Amino acid sequence: MTRKIESEFRSAVWKEGFSLEQNVFRILEKNDWQILPNRSFFDSLHNLTREFDILAYKAESYHRITLFTVLIIECKFNPHRIVFYARPLLEQQFFTPRYYVGDFVKKFVRPKDFTSFFKNIKRHKPFFISNEQVFGYQTFEKIETSSGSRNGTKEKQIKFKTRPELSEKFIFSAINTVIQATRYEEQIRDRVKSSGDIIMFFPVVVFSDSLYKGSLADRRILKQQKMFRYRTGMARSDKEVFDDFDIRICDISALTNSIKAFSYAHTNFWKFLLQRIKN
Repeated sequence: MTRKIESEFRSAVWKEGFSLEQNVFRILEKNDWQILPNRSFFDSLHNLTREFDILAYKAESYHRITLFTVLIIECKFNPHRIVFYARPLLEQQFFTPRYYVGDFVKKFVRPKDFTSFFKNIKRHKPFFISNEQVFGYQTFEKIETSSGSRNGTKEKQIKFKTRPELSEKFIFSAINTVIQATRYEEQIRDRVKSSGDIIMFFPVVVFSDSLYKGSLADRRILKQQKMFRYRTGMARSDKEVFDDFDIRICDISALTNSIKAFSYAHTNFWKFLLQRIKN
């Protein structure tokens, strides 16, 4: 009995989110990203200090100028299936990072340079372009029940039940966390110390498994999909405007290719920036 209890306990431990974070760590380390785990931020939505799972970054420097590419990552173990409902766009959307440009570097790079760079990126271009807009999401719990018996054997029935409270817990909370954490990382920059910094921020949510796309244009289409680009806005308290955030959402199996795309963007934006500086 004790052995069975310990086995169940071990299984429960490694099914939870911490093991997912460890897998994310390994993928980032393998691709030469520096990692800061469990970083604190102030959540203005709930008016409290919280943590997000991982801040990963790459940096390149030349004289007084440093380029940082920063991934704000929240990991979510999802034991249930998650469906993102999407509709085709009439025009492609280009997904660009949030960015911080120090005062000294503003003479070398302008806001439109970020849009132009990602619009014309040569490799991994599909990663930074979207042909569809996600309009909503839902979590479905798999429920097994037994009914009657045939030849002395009980038959199992499988149903799926929507769980809005789990959508709040797993999806909305993860999206809100990376938005709030990204905004906080932008706001804590010291204008003097960071005058030579350029920082590209990418909010990322990583799920353990079971992501699906439901097509709002053709409701016969429901298929497993490993990555989504989610664009949303959040009201700013100091202005009556919305901040736009482009968030990458993927399962763990799609993370390696995602990290390669971020690494490629970092390397090539640095080359672009060096040309500006040296000319």
